[in-house]
Amino acid sequence: MKTEKRKEGDYGEELACRLLQKKGYQLIERNFSCKTGEIDIIASDGKELAFVEVKTRHRTDYGYPCEAVDSRKQSKLVRTAQFYLKTHPWLDVMQPRMDIIEIIIKGDDVLARHLENAFSQG
Repeated sequence: MKTEKRKEGDYGEELACRLLQKKGYQLIERNFSCKTGEIDIIASDGKELAFVEVKTRHRTDYGYPCEAVDSRKQSKLVRTAQFYLKTHPWLDVMQPRMDIIEIIIKGDDVLARHLENAFSQG
């Protein structure tokens, strides 16, 4: 049985996928995981390969969702993206980048913000 937090995360990821598709991205993979970590969404705009971390919150009392992607989480995401690229070498023709999509849900209102190239890979 899924926890409320997991249901919230799944809902946020679904909204993030819709946002990316509206922007013309092709979804390549969702919830890729390996020993180094997990990447919520991997998508392409045709030139760049976006490794996307999705953060969903109902409140901003303690900061915006993107602020939860600290340096430790960033390192984990980068290592996981590097592993993905090694195991999917045909994708190396695209420039990789690290994105964050933050979803804020307040009642019936939903704010989605796509932060492209949110942090560096090295």
